[in-house]
Amino acid sequence: MVAPVYFDREDVKKAIHAPPNFKWFECSEVDVFPKGDASLPPALTVLPNVIEKSNRTVIIHGHADFILIAEG
Repeated sequence: MVAPVYFDREDVKKAIHAPPNFKWFECSEVDVFPKGDASLPPALTVLPNVIEKSNRTVIIHGHADFILIAEG
């Protein structure tokens, strides 16, 4: 079973103010990462540059929302 395209959901279209009659679809049916994604994590590549170039950086996570604060 193929998962529905996230952006084609009515609630998502409403949230992003997309026309309700617009049809979203996948750009490829081919697995673009057949051996997995070998990219380095963004926290090691992108995030340091964002922190360095911005005046204020807030890092937020969704792990165990409203229960625990992330360590350190």
